[in-house]
Amino acid sequence: FGKVVDLEMTESIPLLFEEAERTFNGVVDILVNNAAIGYTIPFLETLPGEMSREWERMAAINIRAPLLLSHEMMRRISKVKKSGSIVNLGSLGGIRGTEKFPGLTPYVMTKFAIAGLTESLAVEGRSIGVRVNAVAPGAVDTEMLRKAAPHLKTETVPEDVAKVIGYL
Repeated sequence: FGKVVDLEMTESIPLLFEEAERTFNGVVDILVNNAAIGYTIPFLETLPGEMSREWERMAAINIRAPLLLSHEMMRRISKVKKSGSIVNLGSLGGIRGTEKFPGLTPYVMTKFAIAGLTESLAVEGRSIGVRVNAVAPGAVDTEMLRKAAPHLKTETVPEDVAKVIGYL
């Protein structure tokens, strides 16, 4: 497919689906909401005005984009009466009761939002044949983890998470 889409630009989302439908000759019936960004932002060391751009960008990519992508897919699926599957990438950071780390408040907030989005869309999607699940891994050896939390060490690699997504 090879297209790059700026998920902060909401008007690009329908265009992405149109291109995918042309390329693959049919409605998109599998969506993996995997795009996310994360910053380490000490909560008390940043003034609200200074943090707003970083927080807004994280919310746009980590919350608004999966919401709009899911809406676009479900809208299109409902028109053609076909089933589908959405898999949202969450995080253990977005699961109640797991360990949280300093400086990751905005990221954790977005991942809690993904958990709620997944639960709600699972209910909404049932009537149109769209299954909605989430995968919430702990630390995965990625560039984002190495930048945001260099102290965390893990043996989990992206391929491990991909296997779970493929199953769903």
